[in-house]
Amino acid sequence: MLSRQPTGHGKTTVARLIAKEFHKNKIIKKDKVTEVLPNDLMGEYVGWTRRKTREVLDKAKGGILFIDEAYQIASAKDGGGTYMQEALTELLKYMENPDNIVIFAGYKQEIEEMIEINPRNEIKNRNKIRIPRLHNRHSKECII
Repeated sequence: MLSRQPTGHGKTTVARLIAKEFHKNKIIKKDKVTEVLPNDLMGEYVGWTRRKTREVLDKAKGGILFIDEAYQIASAKDGGGTYMQEALTELLKYMENPDNIVIFAGYKQEIEEMIEINPRNEIKNRNKIRIPRLHNRHSKECII
C-alpha cells in the first residue's frame, strides 16, 4: 500500500486502524503495526542491510510493516544508495507473499519518485491510500 500525504495527516493512525480491522476480519494474524524509518533497514557495512532488513521483516510478519518517510529508500543515491537498494530488494521479495502487508508512507511527490525508480513497477501496481487531513476520531470513522 502507498500512503502519500504530508506530516500530520494521520498516516500512522490510519495504519493502526487498518491493522485492527484487518485482524478483526482475519486478513492478518496480528493486530500489530511495526513502524520503521528507512534507516532502520540500513546496515553499517556492505552486506549488513540484507540481514537488518530481514530482521525487521521477521518482526513485522503477521501484521503490517509501516515505513514512514519511505521515499528516502530511493533518495539515498549518494552515501547509502547501495544499502537502500539491498533493503528495497528484500522488501520486494517480502511483498511477493500476499500475507505480508507493507505501507510505504511519505510525501506525495517523493513517494511518486520512489515508485518511478522501481524498474519492474512492483510498488507502482499496489493499492494507494489518500488520507484527507482529519482529526483522529474522524480517521477511525473513515476506516470502519
